[in-house]
Amino acid sequence: ILYFEKKYGDKLAKKLIDNMELQARSYRSEDIFKPVTGYSNSIEYSLNVYTKGALAFHEVRKEVGDKVFFDTLKEYYSTYMHKNVSSAEFVKLWNDKGVDIDKIIKEYK
Repeated sequence: ILYFEKKYGDKLAKKLIDNMELQARSYRSEDIFKPVTGYSNSIEYSLNVYTKGALAFHEVRKEVGDKVFFDTLKEYYSTYMHKNVSSAEFVKLWNDKGVDIDKIIKEYK
C-alpha cells in the first residue's frame, strides 16, 4: 500500500485498499498467527499474511498518524534487528504506544 501510495498517489492506494478489504471480507480465518505449514494453500496464506496484514497496518497508521506509525516501525526495526521476534513483542510495542492492536487484528481474522 505504501509503495503504491508513494509511486502512484493516494487515489490508487485507496482503490487498492478497497479491493484488499473486499478480498479480506470474503475470507475469514480463525488464526492469522499460525505457522506457514498450517495454511491449506498459497491463496489462504497470501490472504492472511499479505492482504490482511497490510490492512491491519493501514488501520494502525490511520489510528496513530504517520509520525507515530513510522517512528514505531523504526523503533521495532532497531530493537529487534537480527533477532527472531514473536507476535507478542510486536503487539507489546504497539500496546505500549497506546494502540489497541489486538482489536485491530481481530477485525481481520
